[in-house]
Amino acid sequence: MRELRPMRLAAPDGGWGWAVLAAAIGINFLIPGTIKSFGVLYVEFLRVFEASPSQASWMPALCYFLYSSLGPLTSILAIKYSYRTVALVGGLFGSTGLMISYFAESVTYLYFSYGIMMGIGAGLTFPVTIYIVSEYFDRLRGMATGLCISGSAIGTIVLPPFMQYLLDHVGYRFAVLIIGAILLNTLVCACVFHPVERHSRLVPVEEDRPRKETKQEKEPRVERIIAGELPSSHRSSIVSSVGPVTLDPRRLSRISLSRRLAAKQQQQQQQQHKVDSARSEIAEQTDPADDAADPQQSLFDLRILRDPLYLVILISNSTSAISNTNFMILLPIYAVSQGYDKETSALLLSIVSLLDLIGRIGGASLSDIDLVPKHYYFVGGLGLSGVALALLPMAEGYVYLASFCALFGLSSGLYIGTTAVVLADMLGPERLSSSYGISLFVNGLLQLVGPPLCNLAYEMIGSFKPIFMTLGMILVCGTALWAVLPIIRRNAKQELEKTARAEPAATA
Repeated sequence: MRELRPMRLAAPDGGWGWAVLAAAIGINFLIPGTIKSFGVLYVEFLRVFEASPSQASWMPALCYFLYSSLGPLTSILAIKYSYRTVALVGGLFGSTGLMISYFAESVTYLYFSYGIMMGIGAGLTFPVTIYIVSEYFDRLRGMATGLCISGSAIGTIVLPPFMQYLLDHVGYRFAVLIIGAILLNTLVCACVFHPVERHSRLVPVEEDRPRKETKQEKEPRVERIIAGELPSSHRSSIVSSVGPVTLDPRRLSRISLSRRLAAKQQQQQQQQHKVDSARSEIAEQTDPADDAADPQQSLFDLRILRDPLYLVILISNSTSAISNTNFMILLPIYAVSQGYDKETSALLLSIVSLLDLIGRIGGASLSDIDLVPKHYYFVGGLGLSGVALALLPMAEGYVYLASFCALFGLSSGLYIGTTAVVLADMLGPERLSSSYGISLFVNGLLQLVGPPLCNLAYEMIGSFKPIFMTLGMILVCGTALWAVLPIIRRNAKQELEKTARAEPAATA
């Protein structure tokens, strides 16, 4: 009787995955791209409804809050239903919210139609695109997820001039109606999100299976990570083996299930199995609830908040939620207040987003090359964006203003594109789901209160320049916080050495 090798499901790494990737880019182009282009509509809503900036600021505040904080709920819904269903519901929320904004007679109405409904749409669709692309790609995951999140940057390049064109020629009512109708294309894109099991490949379990490390091998590895001395091949594997997919508990379930099936098949090597029945058995037994009870795989582990290294990353990353979001909302109205027309003011958003896209792709590519530690790109981009934003109010003339916007976009793209990479590299891939999820939720809370506070400050001061300078200095302060990193590493290394010395004594 022929001996059968144990098999497991592997990501397609192509095939139907390319259609899924194209659909994910399309969704991020339309919904997050529209949200990040809101500054153009913001100027028009202030004029039409004669609202104060602090009143109107609750529209983007509610939208950004839901956009950032619905990730955990999206994961739960994706487990219970499917990626396609969640994306369809999210796309319907987003497009309907914009289209019913046609009937708006006040900013209070827009709190619901744009702030809540558009925010729910983005909060449901964006995480799903990351999750499903990560499942369809393994070997090419880094490139695929990079292209996926670039959809929003491309949308912010294209949509601001288009929005301004619609506002100039058909008015705000038909503008939001047309944009909302265009967003219905997200429903078509969501239909492409087939369950990954339908397109997965069966490969031998031994193929690409990592060797299990012994306890003796793990201890020096942890010590070298703390000291920042881990070899480049090991450091890159930490990130490439995880990517954003660790935010998705469905994938965690499949990984552990594959291990259980492999052990089961090894015990039955003398039996004849057909490949089709093996595929069906694997797909049918995939139950996300099997691993939900495992505390090591819980979606959020709040114990990570005790880690001083994570607190440094969390606080510094939170400065971006304060500064970057408010700058993108206020940039067009700031340019209008400086005497530029609405078309050239909207173009500034496209300039920021174009350089942001270049920064994200460049940062992700550089992080795979062992030139410097990965967190250097994060820290450098964060600090440079703060300097650019603090100096931007001093720019005289459109060319200088556009240059500072370009510098801000390039540097912010650099640190935004390496955030998840730094979290996985410095904290470990097994803690990425908790660390990244908590970061997103905290960012959502800050984005809820940030726009109203900035606009309230504008009403009191009468100028955006001090606000932009303050936002820039907040980013610089977030960068300076990394100066305590050597102290944290030294303390962690001492604790590790103390524990290592205590273990032999206890054994004796």
